Amino acid sequence: MSHIKGKGHCQSCSIRHVSIFANLSIAQLNDIADFHPTVITFHSGESIYHQDGKSNHAYTLRKGLVKLIKSLPDGRTQIMRVLQGGDLFGFDGFAHSNYNQSAIALSDCE
Repeated sequence: MSHIKGKGHCQSCSIRHVSIFANLSIAQLNDIADFHPTVITFHSGESIYHQDGKSNHAYTLRKGLVKLIKSLPDGRTQIMRVLQGGDLFGFDGFAHSNYNQSAIALSDCE
């Protein structure tokens, strides 16, 4: 079961150098200082979000592996991508208000 580990800080994050914040200066990070992400841990095999579920969050994977899968109309499931530390995911749902694939933890991750 997922567990809220605490609040994160972009300036001190161990994967900042490989994340979407990599090219931001300290001054730019200070401009978004009110943005404090929540750090959540997921266990291997746990669903992070489901296809067609309401898109409430975007995620930056700090460590571990996650697979994105899509259920096809003919009943098959297609692996869309395997993610690793530093990858951003879940943001595609913001354009549609629902996630267009499911995210599953392949290992313990946060």
